Amino acid sequence: MQQRMEPSESARCVWVFEVNAMTCREIRENLALYTVDSLSDDERQAVEVHVETCEACARALALEQRVTEALQDQPVPTPSAGFEQRVLAAATGTSAARGSRWTTPVVGGAVAAACGWCAVRCAVSGWIR
Repeated sequence: MQQRMEPSESARCVWVFEVNAMTCREIRENLALYTVDSLSDDERQAVEVHVETCEACARALALEQRVTEALQDQPVPTPSAGFEQRVLAAATGTSAARGSRWTTPVVGGAVAAACGWCAVRCAVSGWIR
């Protein structure tokens, strides 16, 4: 009867590290999700292990945490009546987007603010270079 040999603890650690190792690009793509606790346990651990040894990614994480904190501290304004319909109409190009004159700047401003927020998140996450 052949005895099954178990790998040593250090061999298992190396194997787990190699499987869970992420590149700097992968880490930076996940930093926004990391700061809002939206990663799996394995992904979260991979980020933590990586930033312990990668100064550039550690700095990027610190910046992402500051951006997330700043955004979380901002109050969320209450949308005006019909806001969702106006935005959806503007996005799809339906006739409801041609409402009164004052609604166009409101919708345009909201869309511009949303696009700006997305651009900041993408830039901080390393998606825009």
